[in-house]
Amino acid sequence: MCLKSSSGDCFFWWQKCLPDARHRSTFSGASYATIGYGDVVLPKGWWLFGPAEGLTGILMCGLSTALFFAVLSKQFFRASKVRNQIRSREILNLLAALFLFFQSLSVNVNVTPRENTI
Repeated sequence: MCLKSSSGDCFFWWQKCLPDARHRSTFSGASYATIGYGDVVLPKGWWLFGPAEGLTGILMCGLSTALFFAVLSKQFFRASKVRNQIRSREILNLLAALFLFFQSLSVNVNVTPRENTI
């Protein structure tokens, strides 16, 4: 965002709209952040550039936020995918261990049915 605000400073310096660097950076930063204090204003012929810079600031903040959350959600999805793969391997290993445990407990006992003696 500082880069965009600095580009506004450079534009206002190039067009000689504002007298010094302090006024340029104050106006550009306040407009870009959509604060708009009103203590520094552009000359009459350049008034439409203030709202345009404010609109650009809103759009760039939205774009930056969207990009941040896209990267964050992609990283979260990757981490959860790896976590789920690890969990499924752990569950399969646990089931195999339980199967082997119960198989080792099973004893072949020949049981013959008793006759009913009632």
